[in-house]
Order: sequence, then C-alpha cells, then structure tokens
Amino acid sequence: MMKKVQTAYEKSDEDVTRTAGLEKQLKLCVGCKVMLKRNKNVDIGLVNGSIGIVTEFSSNSQGDIQTVNIKFDKIDKIIQIERDSASFEILKSVYYTRKQFPLMLAFAITIHKSQGLSLSTAIVDAGPTNFGCGMVYVALSRVTSLGGLHLIDLDRSKIACDRKAVDEYNRLRRLYSPFLGDLKATAAVQPFTVKSGKENDRVTHRVTKRDQMERKRAKF
Repeated sequence: MMKKVQTAYEKSDEDVTRTAGLEKQLKLCVGCKVMLKRNKNVDIGLVNGSIGIVTEFSSNSQGDIQTVNIKFDKIDKIIQIERDSASFEILKSVYYTRKQFPLMLAFAITIHKSQGLSLSTAIVDAGPTNFGCGMVYVALSRVTSLGGLHLIDLDRSKIACDRKAVDEYNRLRRLYSPFLGDLKATAAVQPFTVKSGKENDRVTHRVTKRDQMERKRAKF
C-alpha cells in the first residue's frame, strides 16, 4: 500500500497544476523578481499575478524561514508573505499536505500570466511562438507607454482576433447601439517568400500589402 501511495505522490509531486500552484522547491535570493500566485488582499492590489522584488527573509530561532519580505509594484509598504498550506487527494481517501510560499520567479512570464498587469516597461516576444487569437494584443497592451515597449520579435501573421468574438460584438452593437456600426476584422498578414539573386537561396519576409508592392521593386 505504501509503495502505491509513494508512486501516486511522485506523479503529482512536481506538477504544480495538481498542487494548487505551490512549488515543491523555491530558490530565491534578495533582489530577485517574483510573482504572487494567490490573492492575499484584493483591496490593496495584492492579488494573483502581482510582481515584486524580494528585500529580505525573516527566520525563527532555528533558522527556518518564516516569511519572504517583498516590495510589490504599486504598493508602498513591504509585504511579508507567509507559507500557504493546501491538501491534495493522491488516491481515494489518501491526502498529502504541502506548505510553501505562493511565489514563483518572474524575470520572465507568459502572456497568460501577464493578463491584468500594467507595466511601465516590458520586453515582448511577439514572434511565431505565439498561438491563439488575441495573444499578441494582450502582450502589447500590458505596457503603459510606447516608449516602454521593447520587441525582440514580431510576426504580423500572429496578430489576429477571434472572428466569433467580433461577430458577437457586432450582434450586440446592432441590438443596442446601431449608430456605432459594425466592427471590421481584417485578415492576419501572412508571411511570404521571395527568391534572392542567388540560385537556390530563398529569403522569408513578414510584411504588409504595401510592403509587398515595394518588395516587387526591390532587389534581393
């Protein structure tokens, strides 16, 4: 029985989706950037997704870390984050409990985790690895000013909206605000390939229709 329990435990041990987001192990240091993974105080903005810098660790007399002290963005005072506790069923009627700080390193974050954030600066990868309608929009719109936006890649074919969402917006507009007219969704710009002057050599460019006209006159 114990072997069966151990096997079931090991299957979920490293999977944070099965442990309410609590990591098995955290490696933090003073000065590292972290993200909060739980709502702590919605009134002051201490919510899932809040980003801050670790300033200090508080320990007890035995040297065990009790709190991680963090300066969160847009919160004036230092916040002490304690361990959270959560129990999980690994087999029928068999549970284990994990106690861990609800934090993760956040030097880089996914677009999904950035939703709802307002950032003064961001380095954004809007390249071909993006998938799904609206992802690039979410990434670009996190930054509060154009001067704070730094792109390391941009694939224009990935800038697309959900056609079903546009249709629903237009249905509501016609029903409640017909004077606004319909929203128009343009097709995503697709990459195209042009031949270079060298035999068997091809160069790929992601461009707009206007760029395509200019490319026809250009020499490669």
